[in-house]
Amino acid sequence: MPMTSRQPVDVRTIPPRDRHAVVFKTFDALSQNETVVLIFDHDPRPLLHQFQRDRAAAFDWSPLEEGPEVWRIELRRRASETARTVSEFLGWDHDRLDGLLESVRGLLASGTPGEAAHRFAEFRTGLLRHIRLEEEVLFPAFERATGMSGSGPTTVMRAEHVEIRRILDLMSEGFVASGLTASRFESLRGDLVAVLGDHNGKEEQILYPMTDRSLPPSARKDLVDRLQTA
Repeated sequence: MPMTSRQPVDVRTIPPRDRHAVVFKTFDALSQNETVVLIFDHDPRPLLHQFQRDRAAAFDWSPLEEGPEVWRIELRRRASETARTVSEFLGWDHDRLDGLLESVRGLLASGTPGEAAHRFAEFRTGLLRHIRLEEEVLFPAFERATGMSGSGPTTVMRAEHVEIRRILDLMSEGFVASGLTASRFESLRGDLVAVLGDHNGKEEQILYPMTDRSLPPSARKDLVDRLQTA
């Protein structure tokens, strides 16, 4: 089911004592797969922890901008409230990031470079976060659960992350210099997609399922919770 979006909610304009209540009321009014962007003037991590406690697996929390002055979070109501596997959680984020990158391509092609740069910043924030979640949380958990390290799949994934970051830096430099033409972007996007396509496929077909199989349900849930808050 495709996602739809509501108007952003600028939490900065709400009295501090009412902020969490307003956000929860807004979330509860969302339809399945509907999203809303929340805007904060501080790191909203305490609110995320409250959502994990009070709405469990009913939501997705995706940072679009992470300070130091403004934090923007895309909050989605999931179609299901069942506990997710690692494959479901990180596979969904792969799809979300693919959609953001494709929208950058469309905005550049339509002659709106300012909007394209803004959307690319959201994509970059999300992709770097995804890599960090894997390297700091998922890979160590996988290695502990399977005993596979050194020459295991996480070693390959970490090496590919270096190349992904390199291409991402080239794209970022182009946007910052306002010199990234649609054709140059398309060339770099092709390089990135070539790496990401194979990389994401190996994660979704091998690494994520192996992690899920290696953990009991309670430990798997705890891992997904840690991935969401890291």
